[in-house]
Amino acid sequence: MKTLLLTIILSIFFFAPVYAQENSGGLANQTVTCVNCTIDNNIGLEEIRVPVFASFIDFNTENASIFSWVSFIGALATVGLVIFWIFLLVKAGVRGLQSQGNADTLAEAFKQVQSVLIGAAISLFFPLVLSIIGVFFGIGTIFSWPKMFQFCDESSGVQFYYQALLADDVKGDKSAAEAKCNPIGE
Repeated sequence: MKTLLLTIILSIFFFAPVYAQENSGGLANQTVTCVNCTIDNNIGLEEIRVPVFASFIDFNTENASIFSWVSFIGALATVGLVIFWIFLLVKAGVRGLQSQGNADTLAEAFKQVQSVLIGAAISLFFPLVLSIIGVFFGIGTIFSWPKMFQFCDESSGVQFYYQALLADDVKGDKSAAEAKCNPIGE
């Protein structure tokens, strides 16, 4: 029962900030379209986005190739692994806190934390290496691969979206790559 309650509480702490980001007024004012509507638009500030998960969320199943599906499942598995390792770390930490100074229980909890960190490092090594290789070749991290490996229309002259994005006439412009790729079904 304690594990279920802890899982629910941690889920709320994880999903509430993600949901709040989509509602600029926050959870309390979901009808507000901007946080501070009196901001001067001439300042030139834009929101800061880290494009790690952008294409992962943008996955279009109509244009998906087998590479898109494999990379989508791999990215989901990586996110699942991170959540699993965080859960194990919290569990080991709580066990250490509940040891009440007992040296044997505290040593066991420390050993469990150490094992979790070693296991996490080993299991996240492969996605990290794949992401570094992908960034080196211009197709991004494993989270952008589902979009990068989507099929393009035959008339576009390229087979996959990443080929359109890396084309000489596009030079990395995503809107121009979308126009060149002309995904199937649009």
